[in-house]
Amino acid sequence: MYSEWESHSCAIDASADASANNALKSYTPDVGRQVVMAVVQPLMESLRKEGGSCDLRTQEDVNWTMQVIGHGLTLPLQDRTVIQLCIEIYQNWLSPLFFVKKTVPAPILQTPEVYAQQIFKQFYALFVPRDKEPQFLDDHLTLCKKILDIIHKIGIETNVSRDTWNVILSLLLKVSDSLLAPPTVTKSLGNSLCEQLIHTIFNLWLRACVHYFPTPSLWKSLRELCITWRHHPQVIAEWNKIMYSLTVRVVVQLYGPSNMPADVSDEHQDYAQSLALFKSDVLVQCWYRMLHTLGNLVELSYPHVISLNPKFREAAMSEERKDGRHDCLKLLPNIFHQAMKGVSTMVDLFLGVNSPLLNEDLPPSVHPTPPHVAKKEPKLDSSSSKLKTNWSKSIHGVVSMPTLTPGVYTSPSGDGARLQQTLADIAAVAASSSPIKPTSSLPAKANGNTLLHLFGSWLFEATVWPNFWPAQEQASSTDSDEKGRSSSFTVVTGVVDDPRIMDTPSHKKVSQAASVAVEYEPGRAKAFAALCRIFSAQPCANPFLPIYMARFCHALSVGLKYNEQYCRGYMITSIILNSSNLLRNDIKGIYLLVPALLSALELILPLKELRFKCVVDQTTLRRASINLLLAMLPLPLHFLKTTIEDISATKPSLKKKKQLTFFGLKRRILSLLLRSFEHETDTTNMQLLLCGLLVIIQDLVTYENTCARTEVASKDMADAEVSMITQQKEPTAVSPVSSLSKVMNISSESYFPSLFKSQENLLLFSGKDSIDLSPPSLFKVANHIVCQCLNKWQTDLRVTLSALELAGSLAKMEIENTDSKDRKQAVRWLCDYIKMQATKEQLHHSKDLHTMIVAAFNTILTWVKERPSLLASKECLTAIMSVLELGISGSSSIKDGGDTIVYKEDKQRQPVSGRVMEIAEFVLSNIMENVGSFPSPCGAEASSSLLTEESIIAQLPSSRKSGDVTFRYFVQDSSVIIGVLEEPFADDDEALPTVTVIIRSPTGRHVWTQQFCYHPRSVEPDQQHLVSVERPLPQPDVVMRPSVEHRTWPEGMENEPAVLADQSIPSLDDILDEESLIQHKEFVKLVEKQVELEQEVHQAQAVAMSQMKFPNPAVACQPPGICRSYQTARLLLSHLGLASTEALQIPQLACHPPLVMLNNKMSNFSASLANLDRLPTRYTDTVFMFYVKDGVTKVDDILATQQHLLPAQPREFQKLLKGLGWVVDPGSHPGFKGKLHPLSDEVPGNKPLIVQAQIPYTPFTYFTDSIHEVAFVTPVVRSSTWSNSNSSVRSVDSSDSGGNIGSSISRIPDTADHSLSLSGGSRPRGLFTEALETPARRRVHRPQDCAVIVAWLERFEDRLQFPVTELTASLHSPTNVSSGYYSTLTRKSSDFTLPVVFIHPLSSGLYRISTRIASSRHHYVGPLSDGMIVSQRVLAPLVRQTCLNICCRHRMETEGYSPPHVLRKKLIEEIALNFANPLDPSDFYTELFVHS
Repeated sequence: MYSEWESHSCAIDASADASANNALKSYTPDVGRQVVMAVVQPLMESLRKEGGSCDLRTQEDVNWTMQVIGHGLTLPLQDRTVIQLCIEIYQNWLSPLFFVKKTVPAPILQTPEVYAQQIFKQFYALFVPRDKEPQFLDDHLTLCKKILDIIHKIGIETNVSRDTWNVILSLLLKVSDSLLAPPTVTKSLGNSLCEQLIHTIFNLWLRACVHYFPTPSLWKSLRELCITWRHHPQVIAEWNKIMYSLTVRVVVQLYGPSNMPADVSDEHQDYAQSLALFKSDVLVQCWYRMLHTLGNLVELSYPHVISLNPKFREAAMSEERKDGRHDCLKLLPNIFHQAMKGVSTMVDLFLGVNSPLLNEDLPPSVHPTPPHVAKKEPKLDSSSSKLKTNWSKSIHGVVSMPTLTPGVYTSPSGDGARLQQTLADIAAVAASSSPIKPTSSLPAKANGNTLLHLFGSWLFEATVWPNFWPAQEQASSTDSDEKGRSSSFTVVTGVVDDPRIMDTPSHKKVSQAASVAVEYEPGRAKAFAALCRIFSAQPCANPFLPIYMARFCHALSVGLKYNEQYCRGYMITSIILNSSNLLRNDIKGIYLLVPALLSALELILPLKELRFKCVVDQTTLRRASINLLLAMLPLPLHFLKTTIEDISATKPSLKKKKQLTFFGLKRRILSLLLRSFEHETDTTNMQLLLCGLLVIIQDLVTYENTCARTEVASKDMADAEVSMITQQKEPTAVSPVSSLSKVMNISSESYFPSLFKSQENLLLFSGKDSIDLSPPSLFKVANHIVCQCLNKWQTDLRVTLSALELAGSLAKMEIENTDSKDRKQAVRWLCDYIKMQATKEQLHHSKDLHTMIVAAFNTILTWVKERPSLLASKECLTAIMSVLELGISGSSSIKDGGDTIVYKEDKQRQPVSGRVMEIAEFVLSNIMENVGSFPSPCGAEASSSLLTEESIIAQLPSSRKSGDVTFRYFVQDSSVIIGVLEEPFADDDEALPTVTVIIRSPTGRHVWTQQFCYHPRSVEPDQQHLVSVERPLPQPDVVMRPSVEHRTWPEGMENEPAVLADQSIPSLDDILDEESLIQHKEFVKLVEKQVELEQEVHQAQAVAMSQMKFPNPAVACQPPGICRSYQTARLLLSHLGLASTEALQIPQLACHPPLVMLNNKMSNFSASLANLDRLPTRYTDTVFMFYVKDGVTKVDDILATQQHLLPAQPREFQKLLKGLGWVVDPGSHPGFKGKLHPLSDEVPGNKPLIVQAQIPYTPFTYFTDSIHEVAFVTPVVRSSTWSNSNSSVRSVDSSDSGGNIGSSISRIPDTADHSLSLSGGSRPRGLFTEALETPARRRVHRPQDCAVIVAWLERFEDRLQFPVTELTASLHSPTNVSSGYYSTLTRKSSDFTLPVVFIHPLSSGLYRISTRIASSRHHYVGPLSDGMIVSQRVLAPLVRQTCLNICCRHRMETEGYSPPHVLRKKLIEEIALNFANPLDPSDFYTELFVHS
């Protein structure tokens, strides 16, 4: 840097202080002391007098007096009072630099700076150590500090000339060199004054740069002298402080304040005041020169280089040290560590990241906010010959250090020129009058190559230790990578010549070399951390130079190797902690580090206690290790037989001996993932592991189902497996599931009784060498891990939800050759888990506990839905029904181990909670209705029948369509509405009895038509039953009718004697009087006439009967005629047991009987039924899909981009959309169509944002099962213009499931050429949606809105500027943001943000996932957690499942959320209450029979 300039260091060393030629030195000390006192005391008395003046008038008088005072500064410390007087006099004489003072001699007032320069030179005498007076060290230190304060104040508060500045800086350099260059002594002036001295030098140097920028010669002198002071820790600490402050200003100046970390502050006020006066070009130049002030910082790790200082040699000769070593060199490991920490901190500032491991000792700093200056990329020529340095040899395992000379920093050839070019480019940008605006809205960020140009020479040299290398590498280096064991270290050629262990017996060199390596390991760890962060933070669009990439890979391959003798784990810890994003970035060649990283992870994840020292929390280290492991999961099945070069081999021949493939790492990666569950105790880490297990199983299953079925793929897999097994010569190196039985060990048998019935199934693998990691085995292992999580983490909501999500996803996987016992066992474990949680004591019950039970019920429903055959198992069916009964009623009918059965009417209904009861009812209804029968005849899109009353009546023949043809409605138990129509659909008299029933229940609308048939429909109808049966022929033998005399009294009654009781009733003759006797006689005559008449009739009939033939057709019995009118409604209700008298009685504590007739003649009855039909029957979710181009970060631009992409979307994005579901036509789609609920703009005068849904405008992607409906919507800017901006149009709503829309929907403006009938109708195509909703509209029983944003990013850095808040306000209006899954802490709707899933394609063909969820409780929602890397084959199903899981957690966490079936049930109850027609049984039967 200063090779063409001459240094002033030699002149400063040769120059003597002004008192060296003093005449008083020729006399004895007593004479000089007396002269000084005689001169100083009168001067001091005149200074202290009020209004006093100085009698020194001429220049000669002043010069002679200054010689005397200068001699006084050299007096022994026992005369410290005299020395103090001398300092006060000089302090007074220096006051003209500030203001005019009468006590100052006139010559000094005339030329103050000339005399000030002489005074500064004489000050040096006071700093000369008084080694013979150690008892006065504190007094000496006080005097020196006073002088430093005087000099510091003059430099800060005055504006002196360049010559004066040169004298001040030369004095400070001279003093520092004399005190700091020698070896450090604990109780010495140099050690005690070091901190303030270095602070004064650096601060005044900065102030000098403001007024008169020091000359290159002076800069060179500072650099050469500072190199000789590096053995002082205070020098490194002060250098760190000044570089920290300078770097903060440089970063703000170059890249703007937005690039600074959030917690940066500046507590170095002295430096801040000086830096505030800097110009941009001076700031960058000063920063760069200060950066190299201490030379090569890596030299701090070489004691022999530091001891080459001439002052060290003099001390060694005086102390007769044979090795030339001093005790202060023992501080070099700590000094080296502090230096690397400072460099790492500067790297963090340039990267704009926070480092938790580097800033422990550095104070926080505040950055100012000057105008933003964008970065100008330096133009680098990667093919330049200047990059061909000696360091390139490190790629082949040989590290050649630059030749180190005492006190001189040497950089590799060509690197200095490149640094100069980088500095020139930076300075040009900083000095430009018009800042260059960045090309995107992202804050400018330092380029990785630029940082490596600046710091790479130190970092790479510090990371690669040249004296230690793997022993027996030709046989063990590659094996160690495959077996997961670190290579053993020994000392190789070169360590004998290492000056750090010279003059040592050969048998002690190995142990001493190990000691040296351990001492400097913390500093190397800091260098590794800085490099890892540089490579992890590099944007994908800016690739690293090949030389840097090669050196980095080689350095990490060496640093990740561990041996207890030569390292303590600092490097591995530092690398792992700072490499979480290393494999996630799109860096060419980074996957070469996978074997080395995998070997390091095998030293961390499977172990409960680490074998090496960990400077951070072990949980944090494990989390970083898990992130690295998750990034490795898709690599084996993605790259397959791609070979991995061994970059750690020292000889080229070793690389060809054995080649490792990515597929060969599959066994190690899977095994490490499984073993990581054993000792994990952190909630977040366990969630990440569960997500990773789900992703790898899904990837493996999909791969085998699609690719591995072919013969070629199967052969490749078999060859790779055999090759992998044969390469494992040492079976104890890696045992992927050797501790699997421990992993799956369950601590409490009572919690999971069904698990311990098959405890022998836990030992899945019998051999160590041939481990079965096929999908069926992984399926079994995953089920056991889920069981373990449900037991061990039963009180942790997040882990439990992740485990249940894994179990639900396992149910959906199509895994061949899976044992049905494993599936049944998984369901039984879930049932046992629900029983365990539900039967806990009441004090343990909480919202989280009930949420876990609800999630477990959902998982059971998923299993039963996906595997209906489970219900064929008696054990599974019994277990499921038992927990459903427990969830609904709160108790079981059969107690465990008892024979007593408690019937339903005898049980008191006390469910665990309302939510648990609701989900249990939902599971039971789905089992009864949907399991085994999905999809319905109407298709998967429609969960309910598409027929309505209007459409059914329209199918009747015209002769039966009369004004009174209508449905009759009944409600049963206030939960089911039954609509009955008794008209047949045939127009002839031969129509069969027909009844049509529309059943509206909480689970949907179902239509049934029943006919009364005399024969099966498969048999041809027989008409014989419609013909009258003839009378049977008479028998030939006619039996005579016997003659029977009819008697009033029994026979022989007249012979019985009469008694008085017989006479108790008088005869008629006894009671007749004269008047009644006449009447009696007339009555007797009438009776006699009647008897005669009847006898004549009987005789005539007897004659006629005797003349008639037998049988008589007039009196013969005839069969009844065929009935043409039936009471089918009565028949149906009777068959269902609903028309009985018991069903019409009002139970206790009830208002109505179980069966109630509804009054369908009320005006709003039809509207209520329409509202019920519009309520969804399944969970409805909306996923907003966005394709974000490079640099697009504004809402309007993003929406406009979607409109342009609709005709021709990118191929990969189209593949994702098609994989998420299937494309449906919005015009005929009866299912869920997505939702848009934008927030209105409350600012007056601003036009609300209007968006247009892709659906139902164009076909869209849709997915559904029996539980969920998902619409993948792509919103775009509205393409048409509406004149009336205040018109309010309903957006596509969650309740819109096709069919009858109802009268509550507003009209669409006529300009859209579409209108909706107020009485109903199908939704038209091309519906435009607006961001406003009618304020007066009352939405009844609407479920909580659930939506997710999925953004496809061309550039991954755009996620930082993604406008999620604005998009949320434009697209989605939550119905309840006060409490929910992804709501914020505040209750303002403006703070509500939707969850976002970012997808970024990598050049390798993989995809990087990033998630942004506002909830702190559920940040990691699987299977795609934040930072996951997945392959294309599983991208779409995993994205869909992640969105479903996010919405499911939102529903479970939202306070007051009601599932769809509950909302429908509530509305049915409301209809039953409002339209009930209560009748007593007689009136009910009359109404039923009369209107039939």
